[in-house]
Amino acid sequence: MPGTASTKTKSSSAASKSAANKRRKATPQEAAFNSKLKDQSSLRFISAKVCEIVESKVTTTYNEVANELVIEALKLFQGCSHPEKKKKDHEKNIRRRVYDALNVLLATDIISKTKEKGDREKSIHWKGYPSVTSTDLVMLQKEKEAALAEVEKKKECLQELLVQNVCFRNLERRNKRLRLDDKIKDEDEKIALPFLVVNTAENAVIQCDMNHDKTDVMFDFNLPFEINDDNEILKSLGL
Repeated sequence: MPGTASTKTKSSSAASKSAANKRRKATPQEAAFNSKLKDQSSLRFISAKVCEIVESKVTTTYNEVANELVIEALKLFQGCSHPEKKKKDHEKNIRRRVYDALNVLLATDIISKTKEKGDREKSIHWKGYPSVTSTDLVMLQKEKEAALAEVEKKKECLQELLVQNVCFRNLERRNKRLRLDDKIKDEDEKIALPFLVVNTAENAVIQCDMNHDKTDVMFDFNLPFEINDDNEILKSLGL
């Protein structure tokens, strides 16, 4: 039994050393290499390089661009003893990034693609960077200002709707409270929705006409009057 315990201790110690070796800190040379590898794989770097190549060639293909960038990228591995898998993974990553960069350039109308009958792959054509004039900038500024003004208007509408929602909820609670109060039996104490309040001077002469089914009411005032909807009244009541 003591021999077994010793074996387990040695085994545990070996596993700890192995884990420590795996977690060891990269050397300055390895850190510099990994940093360059990451920079080469970034979409921004690849996009800039793709632009340079396509602009210089005017007409090219995906494979031509990708092969040129791969050859340039793999120079980083010269004189280094890195695993072959890491080299292949880097190449795959470069080719994938080239494909992404070309799609971005195509979407922004910087390049175009065509495929003639008999071609093995699509040709890529350089169209050029979009030109921006002072007129374009003025138009864009106006569009921005209009969009910001619209956003502010929407915020005001949203704020008004929130206030209305609070008022309606408070009114609902008030009406429920009145219904449950045994001392209040008068239904007229409740406030029903929707409603309008028309007010004018005390000495005003008002003529009111209503049709038979009470769906149409006409008022005639000899003095100025004011009409408020339920939202304004509820807010003035503090609901």
